[in-house]
Amino acid sequence: MKEIDVREKSIVEKIKKKFPQLEVAFAKRKKPGKAALVIVPLLLTALGTGVGLGIYYNHKPNEPVDVIKQDTGENHRIYLVANDKTTVPLTVKTKKRNTIGENLKDLFNLLKTDSKANTNSIKGIVPAETKVNAIEVFNDELILDVSEEFLNYEPTKEVNMLESLVYTFSEFPSINMLSIYVNGEKLEKMPQKNTLVPDFLQKNFGINRTTKNAEELTNKNMFNIYYTKKYDDVSYLIPVTQYVENEGTVESQFVKAINNSAPDGMVLATQYNYISETQDDKNDEKVNLNLKQAALKEEGVVKKDVYEMVALTFNDLEKDYEISFEIEGESLVVEGIQDTKNFEVANLIYNQKEI
Repeated sequence: MKEIDVREKSIVEKIKKKFPQLEVAFAKRKKPGKAALVIVPLLLTALGTGVGLGIYYNHKPNEPVDVIKQDTGENHRIYLVANDKTTVPLTVKTKKRNTIGENLKDLFNLLKTDSKANTNSIKGIVPAETKVNAIEVFNDELILDVSEEFLNYEPTKEVNMLESLVYTFSEFPSINMLSIYVNGEKLEKMPQKNTLVPDFLQKNFGINRTTKNAEELTNKNMFNIYYTKKYDDVSYLIPVTQYVENEGTVESQFVKAINNSAPDGMVLATQYNYISETQDDKNDEKVNLNLKQAALKEEGVVKKDVYEMVALTFNDLEKDYEISFEIEGESLVVEGIQDTKNFEVANLIYNQKEI
């Protein structure tokens, strides 16, 4: 196998010269603001859909939801692909591993076409025969080298393949970008539909984009807005990248993204409906959203699920923002959260799938 061509000499290169068949992972540093998944009870009920952000195993709509006790496994978010070419996040519990390399390989296997997380309509996309030649986390970049079987994917789901990989692995606190190699050769273009692969694939690649033309994205900002959609009579929370003009405050851009047209068959998550259409905050370092009265759990206290939905969206932006709320100029606190600065979005569990 050819050596992986990285920006500078790495530990993996040195190891693999002596042990060419060894699969290695090395975590150099953590990305701030993220953490491994743990269960956090979350009450999020979408009208008419019965979907919850976490704490249930694919219940059918309107069935009672039971809190899940934490055990010795680890929760991770993986992204599989539905029959209609929608990339769907699922939360799965995997065995605790001693190294990040073992964790990454476990998740990679769950992205395969024979994944244990498959449902009737939502399945893995990486060809089952694909082998991992090497894995390295160097600084905040995941370098993934795979066998040639990787290229035998379903052509119509080429973009889904890239979304699945980058969004799954970016859930790790030490990973911010992904580089893909096939038998040591950098993958610069997908072979089936010729989709260009960025030098460093990141979440800003988007997910379930309705806009495909790169020229239409000039001078626009992205927001991952969440919708609900049913598969096999089960409701799932689905992120969709919406683009808006890069003008005005980040709060006003966010509201415009919420008001963009919903993709066919999807319904906007109802928590967004509590956000006022009038936003006037001028602080570029902090997101201060005006809310409607219906967003309150009680006087001065915002419903927890409203904050969590907003946090999900802003977590995928390149810049880190502190989030706060107010109604008619009065600051609000969030139900059950003493300090939002320490809140970890990666802790949220939704679309849970037992494997």
